Amino acid sequence: MKIISIIAGLVLGLALGAFIGDRAITYAAYKAASRSDGWNVNYDLGRYGNRYMLRAVVARIGLGALPKEEALYFNANVDGDGQQLNGRYAYALHMPANAMPDVNAFWSLTPYHKSTELLVENPIDRYQIGDRSTHLRYEENGDLTLYIQHEEPTDLDRQANWLPIPEGDFSITFRAYEPGPRMLSGKYLPPMLERQENIQ
Repeated sequence: MKIISIIAGLVLGLALGAFIGDRAITYAAYKAASRSDGWNVNYDLGRYGNRYMLRAVVARIGLGALPKEEALYFNANVDGDGQQLNGRYAYALHMPANAMPDVNAFWSLTPYHKSTELLVENPIDRYQIGDRSTHLRYEENGDLTLYIQHEEPTDLDRQANWLPIPEGDFSITFRAYEPGPRMLSGKYLPPMLERQENIQ
């Protein structure tokens, strides 16, 4: 009976330790990211030294993250008004021709289910959109508008620039590969998602 009690105590202790460790890593992830205009970004990934908690955070939510000179990862859970991103709304992300992402390689935008952190299954198998997407349609002046919504747009131009999202809460990650000096210095941030009243 004493052995059973010891084993039960060990199991309970391990479960409690795992729970506390997970909460500590989640809190550290929250504290580690810089916040500006709704985007969360950490400029210190890829090289950790003795910053073991930051290393644990990356292992938990971004395994294989590159140093900032190779890639920056901007994450958002809210729109331009600070409201939780949710698939019951439609969003637009507008990039003016004279303010495209400051990258030397490429950029991409990827949505994730907030509860599972998994990719969003969709009927066109489009899990991300970016400057390497061959189907993108730019405006005559060179501006680019992406349409981020659950339902497929009926307009053909908007279909080309459509990024599917789940029905419920979601987060979105903007990846910038070989970021330029303005992005590395924090002077350039991706535009925020703006909730739209009517997107067809």
